[in-house]
Amino acid sequence: MLNIQSLSKNAQQQFTFSDFFSHRRNNFLLMTESYDHLPFYDDINRSILQQILSLGFDQGKSIADHDLQELFRQINWQVNATLKKSPVNMEGKSLETGISLLFVLFRENRLTVVQFGRILCGTISATEKVEIGHPWENFSVKSRDALNLLGYVDDNIPVKIHNIALEPGQNFVAFSSRHAARIGQTGLKPRLWKILFKELNDDSPFLHCLIENPMKPDYRISFFRRLKPFQITAGILTVIILVTAAYWFWGRNEVETQLISLKERYRELERNQDPQKAPELLGNLIQSVFPTADSASIKEIEQNIRETMEITNRLVKGPIDQIGLIREWSRPMEGKSGIVPKFDSKAIYYGYKNNVCAIDKSTRKELWKYEADSSVEQILLTDANRLLVATMSGKLFSLKRVGGDMEWVATNVTIQREVTSFPIQLNYIKDRRLLSSVLLFPEGDDLLALESRDGKEIAKLELTSDSIQISEYDILEKCWYIVEGSKLSKIRFDVF
Repeated sequence: MLNIQSLSKNAQQQFTFSDFFSHRRNNFLLMTESYDHLPFYDDINRSILQQILSLGFDQGKSIADHDLQELFRQINWQVNATLKKSPVNMEGKSLETGISLLFVLFRENRLTVVQFGRILCGTISATEKVEIGHPWENFSVKSRDALNLLGYVDDNIPVKIHNIALEPGQNFVAFSSRHAARIGQTGLKPRLWKILFKELNDDSPFLHCLIENPMKPDYRISFFRRLKPFQITAGILTVIILVTAAYWFWGRNEVETQLISLKERYRELERNQDPQKAPELLGNLIQSVFPTADSASIKEIEQNIRETMEITNRLVKGPIDQIGLIREWSRPMEGKSGIVPKFDSKAIYYGYKNNVCAIDKSTRKELWKYEADSSVEQILLTDANRLLVATMSGKLFSLKRVGGDMEWVATNVTIQREVTSFPIQLNYIKDRRLLSSVLLFPEGDDLLALESRDGKEIAKLELTSDSIQISEYDILEKCWYIVEGSKLSKIRFDVF
């Protein structure tokens, strides 16, 4: 099992978060560093940690490399957008556009490393030093392009994943490039690295970590070497029988399962109750999961849960930090409409008077228009790339989504007009940037967004008509499509 030998403390220009427990399959370490410190860097760190925790590391979930790549691609866009809004610090000096980040996922002795910017890392043993990602030598003279800072570039950056196995006797090290020259003079012996990191940490809490995979004792190897082949076989069979019996008798790690369930239920309690009162209810929650536990055991479990979740609960202050409703674009229609708009991955479909139109999501150009026999009452998307249009005359038309050609028509159909039901709820399942749901509804001349937990107003958008219809939430575009009288608009939902 890996051990943490040395870990930096938080300073103004850096952030360190580790989650290590011996009974867990997945453990992780997150470090960020910035050359300029402004309050919004705390918000960036909090948002990154929140999204990493949403992957479920503490629940033992298996995380694939492509999931990590997609996560950090999304984080890069968010950091890029945030940094663009704050180009200058309080002294008028330009910020370094981007931050350094190191994320390490520990699965037993296997390491998955994601690296950005000025944080260097590698493995050290008594005979070998292996630099991971960026080379250590002369790193301070690298260009910004070579640095690969998180949030620096506008295009979709490549997220490189490094997978390594930490053998017994090896150490994983990570440190700021500011100290590369001093650290680079240290020899290969892991004992020297432990001393150096302790000395530097006592002088100043610079960004660093040292993770050790201890050497196995030699007496176990010599013991098995002395055994005869049949004794080894008998011992292996005995262990298999005992493990199988224990598995069927006690179940597969029942205590671990209960602890994971307890932790998830406590998060649900925080999400649905007043966060200030949630810790008071923790004892009752533990008693319900472990009904036979005595008071001393309950206190020990309670302390363990509070310690493991204390940093997360302190950093994640609420369901969201700040959101915005932004009208990204508007498009006039040739007549007023009371039809709820529909959409797929490529187009938006809406109706007015006797017409049904499709417009391209990216270019907003009209793709096709179909004129029905009477006023359009409802639009419905079906499978096989079809679009159903119900009219006031009782007809149901089936159109192709590509081209708008009619395929068949049914008559004497009774369909009521669909209207938007308020309030609209957007929860954390549809948008992973949230920790709890947001409510959306019109009030007077405004479209309001409220936090569902306390009813606090968190965003507002001015409307141009008192007759509106809103589509479902577009998960890909992070937006709604809204009809205001004779105008179609895209309302983007931003989380900062």
